[in-house]
Amino acid sequence: MKRFCSVLFFAIFQLSPFIFAQSTSNPAQSGTGAVDTTPNPTVEKKKNQKSSEKTDFHLEVGAFYSPTVPGPGSLNWRGADARLIYSGFKRFTPFGGLSRISTAQGAQYSYGVGSYITFNKWFYSIAGASFAPSSQAEFSPHRRYDVAGLFAVPYVKGMVFSTALTVLPQYRNAGGGRILAFGDIYYWRKFIFGGNANLNFAEPGNRHTVSGQFGATYGTQGKYRVAGGMSGGGAAYMLITGAPFEVQYQTYSAFAMVTKWLTKHSGINCRYDYNRIVGSPFQRHWIRISTFFDF
Repeated sequence: MKRFCSVLFFAIFQLSPFIFAQSTSNPAQSGTGAVDTTPNPTVEKKKNQKSSEKTDFHLEVGAFYSPTVPGPGSLNWRGADARLIYSGFKRFTPFGGLSRISTAQGAQYSYGVGSYITFNKWFYSIAGASFAPSSQAEFSPHRRYDVAGLFAVPYVKGMVFSTALTVLPQYRNAGGGRILAFGDIYYWRKFIFGGNANLNFAEPGNRHTVSGQFGATYGTQGKYRVAGGMSGGGAAYMLITGAPFEVQYQTYSAFAMVTKWLTKHSGINCRYDYNRIVGSPFQRHWIRISTFFDF
């Protein structure tokens, strides 16, 4: 169906197909929803490629840099990531990848696997898991599990409803929690609009907060796409290092991204993210550049 045939880039903190790394300081408060809601690549390729041009693998390799303001340079993050998707199966589209984040304090790797699962023209799901081994510097949850379902809305052309769940088990001194997300995606001509609300449950302390995001994409598969969006909401968790106390704050974020195909089977992505804690001078910028290939 047409509603499943375009790549979606509206997610505010875009979760890569391999469940991209998240900070462990408050892992249940990322407000991202559970998994990347990109429409199923298997369906997209079958519609947009002739059999003689069929490619089953999609590889993306990127590098990123994330400075904080104010703060010393030791707080700046940098790293690289790689992702591979295979779309040669009829109902399953497995993916996997890895990333490395580092600062002056050290580096940490994150690994993830998952799959798109197509049930019929009305429904498909995405499931994934990631793992980040313990290291001197920790940026990512030790474990993360994600599942999402996307449903085509009957009698409303181009509209898809999504629901998702993220589970972040507690590990040592790092917190954990769950994120329950509900959203909607609407396809109209060259536009894709999307938004969702997240219920965040942080552990320890079972602190509850609400966050949300919306965004839009414009462009044509195989040529170019531009995207942008905003998000915001609360974060709350119990800090148990030393004397326990509750941390609460509000954040807002924005992003912009450009994707350009250079050939039929390759191109580049450029993305910028901005994050701010309300009432604090803390700001984080995030710049990522990547290249992708279909083969």
